[in-house]
Amino acid sequence: MKVLLLSAFLVATLAATSVRAQQPDLLLTLQLEKAQLNVGEPIMVRVLIENRSPVDLVINRRLLVNRPIGPHEIFFQITGPDGRQVPFEARIRESFESREFILLGTQRSYGKLYDLASEHEIKTPGEYSVVAFYENQQDAPAALSLSPAWKGRLQSQAVKFSLK
Repeated sequence: MKVLLLSAFLVATLAATSVRAQQPDLLLTLQLEKAQLNVGEPIMVRVLIENRSPVDLVINRRLLVNRPIGPHEIFFQITGPDGRQVPFEARIRESFESREFILLGTQRSYGKLYDLASEHEIKTPGEYSVVAFYENQQDAPAALSLSPAWKGRLQSQAVKFSLK
Protein backbone atom coordinates (compact mmCIF):
# COMPACT_ATOMS: atom_id res chain seq x y z
CA MET A 1 0.00 0.00 0.00
CA LYS A 2 2.85 2.40 0.88
CA VAL A 3 4.58 1.62 -2.42
CA LEU A 4 1.36 2.33 -4.33
CA LEU A 5 0.88 5.69 -2.58
CA LEU A 6 4.52 6.63 -3.12
CA SER A 7 4.26 5.72 -6.83
CA ALA A 8 1.10 7.84 -7.24
CA PHE A 9 2.81 10.77 -5.50
CA LEU A 10 5.89 10.53 -7.76
CA VAL A 11 3.77 10.34 -10.93
CA ALA A 12 1.71 13.37 -9.85
CA THR A 13 4.85 15.34 -8.96
CA LEU A 14 6.55 14.53 -12.27
CA ALA A 15 3.40 15.41 -14.24
CA ALA A 16 3.08 18.77 -12.47
CA THR A 17 6.77 19.52 -13.03
CA SER A 18 6.59 18.73 -16.76
CA VAL A 19 3.49 20.93 -17.21
CA ARG A 20 5.22 23.85 -15.49
CA ALA A 21 8.35 23.40 -17.59
CA GLN A 22 6.36 23.62 -20.85
CA GLN A 23 4.75 26.97 -20.03
CA PRO A 24 6.89 30.06 -20.72
CA ASP A 25 6.93 32.43 -17.83
CA LEU A 26 5.42 35.67 -19.16
CA LEU A 27 3.79 38.08 -16.73
CA LEU A 28 1.22 40.72 -17.69
CA THR A 29 1.09 43.76 -15.43
CA LEU A 30 -1.35 46.68 -15.48
CA GLN A 31 -0.28 49.99 -13.93
CA LEU A 32 -2.44 53.08 -13.38
CA GLU A 33 -0.87 56.49 -13.82
CA LYS A 34 -3.35 57.92 -11.24
CA ALA A 35 -5.86 56.20 -8.96
CA GLN A 36 -7.98 59.30 -8.23
CA LEU A 37 -9.40 61.12 -11.26
CA ASN A 38 -12.04 63.65 -12.19
CA VAL A 39 -14.76 62.82 -14.72
CA GLY A 40 -13.47 63.73 -18.19
CA GLU A 41 -9.77 63.25 -17.39
CA PRO A 42 -7.74 60.72 -19.39
CA ILE A 43 -7.47 57.39 -17.56
CA MET A 44 -3.93 56.34 -18.44
CA VAL A 45 -2.84 52.74 -17.90
CA ARG A 46 0.38 51.00 -18.87
CA VAL A 47 0.31 47.37 -19.97
CA LEU A 48 3.63 45.53 -19.51
CA ILE A 49 4.61 42.06 -20.68
CA GLU A 50 7.60 40.77 -18.72
CA ASN A 51 9.65 37.74 -19.74
CA ARG A 52 10.48 35.95 -16.50
CA SER A 53 11.69 32.78 -18.18
CA PRO A 54 15.34 31.78 -18.61
CA VAL A 55 15.01 31.99 -22.43
CA ASP A 56 14.20 34.76 -24.91
CA LEU A 57 10.61 34.62 -26.21
CA VAL A 58 8.99 35.99 -29.36
CA ILE A 59 5.91 38.11 -28.62
CA ASN A 60 3.40 40.03 -30.69
CA ARG A 61 4.25 43.68 -30.00
CA ARG A 62 1.36 45.29 -31.89
CA LEU A 63 -0.74 45.26 -28.68
CA LEU A 64 -3.90 46.34 -30.51
CA VAL A 65 -6.79 47.06 -28.13
CA ASN A 66 -10.21 45.84 -29.21
CA ARG A 67 -13.11 43.63 -28.16
CA PRO A 68 -12.11 40.01 -27.53
CA ILE A 69 -14.10 38.90 -30.61
CA GLY A 70 -12.31 41.31 -32.98
CA PRO A 71 -8.67 41.56 -34.04
CA HIS A 72 -6.72 42.26 -30.86
CA GLU A 73 -3.78 41.47 -28.66
CA ILE A 74 -5.07 43.46 -25.68
CA PHE A 75 -8.54 43.81 -24.24
CA PHE A 76 -9.74 45.27 -20.97
CA GLN A 77 -12.50 44.15 -18.62
CA ILE A 78 -13.67 47.21 -16.75
CA THR A 79 -16.23 46.92 -13.97
CA GLY A 80 -18.10 50.10 -13.10
CA PRO A 81 -19.43 51.38 -9.77
CA ASP A 82 -22.72 49.51 -10.39
CA GLY A 83 -20.86 46.18 -10.77
CA ARG A 84 -21.58 45.95 -14.51
CA GLN A 85 -19.03 45.65 -17.33
CA VAL A 86 -18.20 48.91 -19.10
CA PRO A 87 -18.48 48.28 -22.87
CA PHE A 88 -15.71 48.97 -25.37
CA GLU A 89 -17.02 51.80 -27.58
CA ALA A 90 -14.39 52.29 -30.30
CA ARG A 91 -14.77 50.88 -33.82
CA ILE A 92 -11.51 49.20 -34.84
CA ARG A 93 -10.78 48.29 -38.44
CA GLU A 94 -7.59 46.25 -38.41
CA SER A 95 -6.43 42.92 -39.72
CA PHE A 96 -6.52 39.84 -37.53
CA GLU A 97 -2.99 39.21 -38.78
CA SER A 98 -0.20 41.14 -37.08
CA ARG A 99 3.23 41.68 -38.63
CA GLU A 100 4.76 43.21 -35.49
CA PHE A 101 6.79 40.70 -33.49
CA ILE A 102 9.89 41.09 -31.34
CA LEU A 103 12.28 38.86 -29.46
CA LEU A 104 11.77 39.73 -25.78
CA GLY A 105 14.92 38.96 -23.84
CA THR A 106 14.89 37.18 -20.54
CA GLN A 107 14.07 39.50 -17.62
CA ARG A 108 13.02 42.21 -20.14
CA SER A 109 9.67 43.99 -20.49
CA TYR A 110 7.69 45.50 -23.32
CA GLY A 111 4.58 47.62 -22.99
CA LYS A 112 2.37 50.47 -24.11
CA LEU A 113 0.36 53.27 -22.57
CA TYR A 114 -3.42 53.49 -23.17
CA ASP A 115 -6.20 55.96 -22.32
CA LEU A 116 -9.16 53.87 -21.16
CA ALA A 117 -11.49 56.88 -21.40
CA SER A 118 -10.88 57.20 -25.16
CA GLU A 119 -12.38 53.76 -25.91
CA HIS A 120 -14.79 53.15 -23.03
CA GLU A 121 -17.77 55.12 -21.70
CA ILE A 122 -16.37 55.96 -18.24
CA LYS A 123 -18.31 58.95 -16.93
CA THR A 124 -20.12 57.89 -13.77
CA PRO A 125 -18.43 58.88 -10.49
CA GLY A 126 -17.40 55.97 -8.27
CA GLU A 127 -14.91 53.14 -8.04
CA TYR A 128 -13.88 51.09 -11.10
CA SER A 129 -11.86 47.90 -11.45
CA VAL A 130 -9.80 47.00 -14.53
CA VAL A 131 -8.16 43.77 -15.68
CA ALA A 132 -6.06 43.57 -18.87
CA PHE A 133 -5.64 40.53 -21.10
CA TYR A 134 -2.90 39.82 -23.65
CA GLU A 135 -3.64 37.21 -26.28
CA ASN A 136 -1.65 35.87 -29.23
CA GLN A 137 -2.46 32.92 -31.46
CA GLN A 138 -0.10 33.48 -34.39
CA ASP A 139 3.55 33.25 -35.32
CA ALA A 140 5.68 36.03 -36.77
CA PRO A 141 5.78 36.30 -40.56
CA ALA A 142 8.54 34.16 -42.10
CA ALA A 143 10.26 37.30 -43.43
CA LEU A 144 11.15 38.27 -39.83
CA SER A 145 13.17 35.03 -39.35
CA LEU A 146 12.04 34.60 -35.73
CA SER A 147 11.39 31.41 -33.81
CA PRO A 148 7.75 30.45 -33.10
CA ALA A 149 5.94 33.08 -31.04
CA TRP A 150 4.51 32.60 -27.57
CA LYS A 151 0.82 31.68 -27.89
CA GLY A 152 -1.89 31.86 -25.29
CA ARG A 153 -3.68 34.32 -23.04
CA LEU A 154 -2.32 36.23 -20.05
CA GLN A 155 -4.38 38.05 -17.44
CA SER A 156 -3.14 40.96 -15.33
CA GLN A 157 -3.96 41.68 -11.75
CA ALA A 158 -7.00 43.89 -11.12
CA VAL A 159 -6.35 47.58 -10.45
CA LYS A 160 -8.84 50.11 -9.09
CA PHE A 161 -9.41 53.78 -9.73
CA SER A 162 -12.02 56.29 -8.60
CA LEU A 163 -13.79 59.06 -10.49
CA LYS A 164 -15.02 62.18 -8.73
